[in-house]
Amino acid sequence: PGAWSDRRGAHSVVTCVRASHRGAWLATGTEDGLVSLWPVPGDACAPEASAAGPACLLRGHEVAVTALDVSEDLGLVASGGAGGLVLVHALRGGALVLAVGEARRPGPGTAVRCVCFADRDAHVVVAAASGVTVFAIDGTLLASRALAAPVAGMVLVPRAQALVCACGDGSLLALSLAGTPLLAQRREWPRAPAELTCVSVAEDAILVGTAAGEVLSYPALLAAGPGGAG
Repeated sequence: PGAWSDRRGAHSVVTCVRASHRGAWLATGTEDGLVSLWPVPGDACAPEASAAGPACLLRGHEVAVTALDVSEDLGLVASGGAGGLVLVHALRGGALVLAVGEARRPGPGTAVRCVCFADRDAHVVVAAASGVTVFAIDGTLLASRALAAPVAGMVLVPRAQALVCACGDGSLLALSLAGTPLLAQRREWPRAPAELTCVSVAEDAILVGTAAGEVLSYPALLAAGPGGAG
């Protein structure tokens, strides 16, 4: 396998990793708050893949990085930290584009659980213990929705213009990213018998992992209709 190391000499624990959707970029986040950006060669498993080190080191988090997303279409990388801070940097050059939230002392409920770009509208979506928020790239708060339980996993379904959120109370929800209001509930699937821990979307199903050690399959979310429903 290929080895991805920034070769700084002092190694920090890698806390999250994210590849861009087309696979040209890789972002890694560490326990000491550093985000590294790597251009991915044609063969990502080539031993020399990281020989030159990362293309860019992004700083700003004072605590562990807990969530990442990379958008080649927008040319941006988003990172969330254990203290609640969300940063958006330019993919090329690393200039800071947006800072949302505060760099608080890490504690229960402070960490950013998930972050993702909605490329179609150039929005940044953030999930934390308190719920889900949507920001414009200029930092404008567009929508916020409190949830009954912390979000354990979140995935964007572009064709449906929706978010699927897996929550700690076993609930699985779809929230709209189209129409008005943003984050309106599109769908709720039958509640799982155990806490949900992660979620992934396949072509014809939504897959979730549970604290009971199971993987459950739910029907896929349909593409959005003219009014954003589906």
